[in-house]
Amino acid sequence: MTYKMIKFLIAQGWTEGLADKLGVLLLGGSITEEQYTELTALLVKE
Repeated sequence: MTYKMIKFLIAQGWTEGLADKLGVLLLGGSITEEQYTELTALLVKE
């Protein structure tokens, strides 16, 4: 659920401060390392 929401936010262009939040979500176990890698790659594209 969290992964899909973050992916939606990136698609909408709402990326301010999102990179920091991804790290917290990874450490908290809300997203996997694979999801983290994919989402950070999407952020770089933006």
